[in-house]
Amino acid sequence: TKFKPFKSHLKNCTRGIAGAKIWFTGEPDPDNPALLAITDTGMGSGNMLASGVGVEILNDDQDTISINNADSVVYPLKAGRNTLSFYIRYKSTRPTVTSGNATAVMYFDMQYE
Repeated sequence: TKFKPFKSHLKNCTRGIAGAKIWFTGEPDPDNPALLAITDTGMGSGNMLASGVGVEILNDDQDTISINNADSVVYPLKAGRNTLSFYIRYKSTRPTVTSGNATAVMYFDMQYE
């Protein structure tokens, strides 16, 4: 699918902070562990989950960011306000994709350097 942008806005960054290490965590897709798995988020028993698809997270250059990878890039920060830009999209993980509920849970982790 098309990329959907999302941003993390950081305020009041001090000069002593050189950067932030960012990583995303969540349940990995069984067919492609770099992607988030489609999970049941309590939408009710009548909703079937989509299959053959996962959720891909990308950086500002639209390169894949593998989930559950603490060895991530350090994003440089300046004093004051900073905006970190990312993208998200559905990505097929199997030759056949079936329709259904396609939600995932993603956690955003940040460590100042």
